[in-house]
Amino acid sequence: MPEPQSTIITALLEHLITTGPESMSQVLTALFDLAMRLYWVRSQMECLFAPMHQRDLRQVLVRGRRKVRCVMLLQALAHNLLCAARLRVQAA
Repeated sequence: MPEPQSTIITALLEHLITTGPESMSQVLTALFDLAMRLYWVRSQMECLFAPMHQRDLRQVLVRGRRKVRCVMLLQALAHNLLCAARLRVQAA
């Protein structure tokens, strides 16, 4: 499991404090790399959730893991059916 971002940032700041300002460029480079990875992950998640937002799923209105899983499975089923219909029209 990847390290939480707060732990990474804390470790980088501790490194900066112990080594002094000469390693500032290394710390800034590491922080920039971390920010780019987080941005990439967020962009991938946005692509996954955009169709759900278009189908008006902005908030899950049920409680419990099992019920949330059912809602998400129904969303996945709706997505697959729409994709299948679109591909069938394209093939014809």
